[in-house]
Amino acid sequence: MRTVTFSNEKTAKLVNGNFVSTWFNRNPHFHNCNLDEEVRIVENSYEMFSTKNFCTFFLTPDKKVLHYFSGYMNPKFFRQEVRFVLDLAEKVLDDEGKLKRGWSKSYRDMHRAHGKKHSADVRTIQKIKTPRAGTPEYATYRENPAGFRQRISYLTEGLHYLNSVHQSHEVFARRKKLQPLEKVLMNYRGGNSFTEE
Repeated sequence: MRTVTFSNEKTAKLVNGNFVSTWFNRNPHFHNCNLDEEVRIVENSYEMFSTKNFCTFFLTPDKKVLHYFSGYMNPKFFRQEVRFVLDLAEKVLDDEGKLKRGWSKSYRDMHRAHGKKHSADVRTIQKIKTPRAGTPEYATYRENPAGFRQRISYLTEGLHYLNSVHQSHEVFARRKKLQPLEKVLMNYRGGNSFTEE
């Protein structure tokens, strides 16, 4: 995330212009000096990789979780989720960052709609066919056919995961209570089982 997404100028402007950002290392003893995985992500231009070991949280001023997701997400997809959070915050929070009266219905409806959009995107992506010979995309495909399939696999896995996170937020809406960060940190919904910790 730091080498691609957070270093992206458009992403940095969107985040810095709308949030107070901070970094929290859950395992200060962990240090990965092997950059092979990051290089692979950069070289293959993966859209997302929903690994469990890195998580992004969007919080209210009193540290309640509005939305979160784990793993790598490229700048374009990350900005889409940030814009969703900004729309969500405008709908459910007042000018002081406190929940508006009747917030839970809007919170539930917006998470449900965004989750359904991710599911619809999966159905579209699954219809993508291998590029035909003679098309501009075919030369790239021929260089790395396994990479082409891997990108589709990671993207559909990531979108399914995001949908599941949105569905979990519907539960909080029914309880009419946002979860505190401390609780979600201990029990957040991860993506695939890969973790470096």
